[in-house]
Amino acid sequence: MTKKDNEIKDHAGQVNTRKPAGQGLGDNKPQYKRKLGEGFSTRMSDAAARLTIYLGVLLVAPICIAAMISFFDKKQAYSETSICQDSTRAYPPDMIFKANGVEYRMIGVKGGHIHMKGATKITKIKDFFIGETEVTQELWTAVMGINPSSHRGDMRMPVDGVDLEDCQHFAEKLSKMSGRKLCVPTYAYWLYAAKAGEEPLDSDCSTDSTLAERAWYKDNSSGSTHAVKSRKPNCLGIYDMTGNLQEWTCTSTGEFFRTAGSSYNSQPEHCHLDHHDDCNPESSKNTLGLRLIYIP
Repeated sequence: MTKKDNEIKDHAGQVNTRKPAGQGLGDNKPQYKRKLGEGFSTRMSDAAARLTIYLGVLLVAPICIAAMISFFDKKQAYSETSICQDSTRAYPPDMIFKANGVEYRMIGVKGGHIHMKGATKITKIKDFFIGETEVTQELWTAVMGINPSSHRGDMRMPVDGVDLEDCQHFAEKLSKMSGRKLCVPTYAYWLYAAKAGEEPLDSDCSTDSTLAERAWYKDNSSGSTHAVKSRKPNCLGIYDMTGNLQEWTCTSTGEFFRTAGSSYNSQPEHCHLDHHDDCNPESSKNTLGLRLIYIP
């Protein structure tokens, strides 16, 4: 076939060249297929890369969130203890319990909440009653029939030399005698009562008293406990929240339990309401005693 045979004039007089049979789009097919295959491979590679990134994010995100929560929890730890009492309620009236003729007065404390130093959460406090004094040797003997104290000479002195199990057993026996469920306080309830007593309730209550007027401690105790109510009370009328004896609580700190306050043997710098120790529950030191609470 000649070149001339392949040329055809259109109606406008232009010459179009017709390609011989076997040429045209068919010649480009192998190239087209090659490019299509390359694009598919690229897209699959991109999808795999994106999937890898997504999986990485899913794995790492929970770890990052947990780390952020931990970080902010640590940042929110309270630097000091403070309380907020419910101003809509009045203080509950005091209660008196008796055991074999021995009275034990409990002071009514209205509830609220407390931010404890070093904690990251607020603790809610219900209305409750707390011992006006530490449990005396007289009351312990009336309930338990024995006096384990090493400091003696006046039965109004607080009982000492008792471990946590002894204290819980005492609370159970007194509860049966009184018909009310008395117990060893948690550290939060003990500290709440101590802090609530710092607030003046009326003009007769002063927070300006000296440590020596409020507490028996190393500088004035002569190495011994003293009769309860022989120092000034706090503004709720609670005695010896500082000094005389450190007091058991039922708050566990692992294998130990928290003891609150200070004792007759404490240095002045340790005689503040936030002072505490962690003790073996089987410890029965002569610097340890107790105070009970009742939560209706």
